[in-house]
This record gives sequence, structure tokens and C-alpha cells, in this order.
Amino acid sequence: MPLDEPAVCATHDHLGTIEMRMQGQSVGLIEKLYAAARDKQREPLAYAAASGLLERVTPGDRVLIITGSGTPPYMTAGETDGPPGAAALARVLVLGLGAKVVFTSDPRLLPPIVAAVQATGLNAREYDTMLQMSYGAAFEEFPNDDADAQEHRAAEILDRLQPSAVISIERGSPNRAGIRHSATGMSKGEPHLARLHLLTDAARARGIFTIGVGDNGNEIGFGNIGEAVRKHSPWGERCQCPCGQGLAAIAGTDVLVVAATSNWGAYAVEAALALLLGNPELMHDTEMEWRMIEHCSLAGAADGATGMLTHSVDGVAGPIQAHITDLMAFTIRQAMRVRKRDF
Repeated sequence: MPLDEPAVCATHDHLGTIEMRMQGQSVGLIEKLYAAARDKQREPLAYAAASGLLERVTPGDRVLIITGSGTPPYMTAGETDGPPGAAALARVLVLGLGAKVVFTSDPRLLPPIVAAVQATGLNAREYDTMLQMSYGAAFEEFPNDDADAQEHRAAEILDRLQPSAVISIERGSPNRAGIRHSATGMSKGEPHLARLHLLTDAARARGIFTIGVGDNGNEIGFGNIGEAVRKHSPWGERCQCPCGQGLAAIAGTDVLVVAATSNWGAYAVEAALALLLGNPELMHDTEMEWRMIEHCSLAGAADGATGMLTHSVDGVAGPIQAHITDLMAFTIRQAMRVRKRDF
């Protein structure tokens, strides 16, 4: 009996959507948003993302990853949700597909991203050096000044990198009024965050494959199911800031991956790639999960639910994060085993 890859990837999806939220964190939302995304995409979300990457990314191709969230004064260096997921996905792209991965984010958010990536064993390189060497990733700053400068930078990055894919993980999108919001419907403070959705928008216009990973409906990618966000999120239709236009994202992507924590959505895609490539070792282990969160936190990233510099993500402790990783890894190994029928 052949391996049913989409069915296994659906398990990765479901593991990534297990809610462990505190009161006040839109409890019960993810199940509804996942259903809307699955209905639209007609196949497991991680499978759609992973198979899309396999179809388009060949050795030496560039892949651009966007991540980093959080604004001063609550989170001056960002949060622990996003960088570990992006780092783990970069690792499988480099080791499994031979891709050349470039990260971009606000200057103040890059240190935790670099730390998380280095925790996977990948080396931080200058772009030109990274192109010539294995097992590295490059990092580029994106400005948060005037709109013209940001649009110019987005075009320059895409012109220079010519990426085969652009992936956004836990990165906010504007709503229909052009304002970005936190998961609680508060304005994220436009002067503090670069408008990185300009990259995914421009990539889509050029026909470049895009993936958005998020966990609340306010992130890049949720423009795919904006109506569902407005319907089901407590602040989807009407937010808690003066704009009053809701937190629902308008920026869409070719594939949207919905998860209870964005890291887990990225891990689901990582697991799907490991499965499709037939190599369970490409999935990171619990030790690496622990190391990524620790390094990210030591570099200044805070838990997005508490604002504390703790070994946790969205209020969920590090050991639980590691268990999610372990379960995804086990599903790959189990799916690849052949049962002996002696009875």
C-alpha cells in the first residue's frame, strides 16, 4: 500500500493547531480559521506548502523568509514566536533542497532571528559568501521609514535575489484601513514595523510562490480568508483601536498555513518536507527546539503572551514546545515503517 502523504501531512496540520491558550487569547478561534483555509485550499495546508516548495525550489535557488513581530515598549526585540519556526524551516530548505535562504526583517528584530538560525547549526553569512558556501543563511535589513523607500527596497530585494519562493511566518499585515494590529485588536504602531507585506504582494505580482504562516488572522496570508477572520475573531470585524476596521489581514499568499502558534505551522511544513523527501532526519529534534527558543530569548525576544524573557512561546513552556516537535517527528518515522503482517 503506497504512503498516503497528504493524510500524514494532515496529522502535522492538526498537531500544529492544538490550542493551549490563556483566557483573553481568542480561545476556539484556530479551529474555525483552519477549517476556512482547508476548505479554500482543498488539501492539508502543510502538504500544499511543502509540495509547492518541492515543485519550485532546486539546488542553489534563493528562498526569502520574512519573520519578526512585536513592537516597543512591550517587545523591543520581538517575540519567540516566528524566529524558531523560520529557522527550522530554513534548515530543511538548506539541507533537504539545497536552497540559499535569505532572511529579512526590521533591524531591531534581526538579532533573535540570527540567534535562532545559528541554534540550528546554520551559519550567519554575508549574502555573497552564503552563495558560495554550504550550510549558511544571509540576513538583510528592511527599512521602516517612508513608504517610497520601503517599496523601493522590496523591488530591489526581489530583483537581486530572484527568489523561487517567499515565506512569511508570524508577520503582521495591514487591515482594510491600512493599519496593522496585534492579536487583541490593538494598533501595532506603524512607525515601529516595516511594511514587509510589500514583499509578498510584489512577489505574487511577479508570479513567485508565496506562503503565509500565522495564528490569529492578523498576519500575512490571512487575506486569503479575510471573511472568516472578520466573522470568527473577537476583533476581526471591529478592532480596539481608533480605526475601527478590525484586525483581519488583507495581504494574501498562494498558500496559507494556520496554526495555534506560528512556529508550529512552520514545523508542520518542515515535517511535510521531511516526509516528501523521505528523510525523517530533516525534522529538527527536541534538543534543537529547546536551543532555538533559548538562544532567541537570550537575544532579547520575549514570550508574546506575557512579555517576559522566558523559555516559552505564546505562554506555552519550552518542554511542551519540544513535545509538539517530537510528535511531528514520530508521525514521519511511523508513516515510513512497513507493518509485517504475520496474522
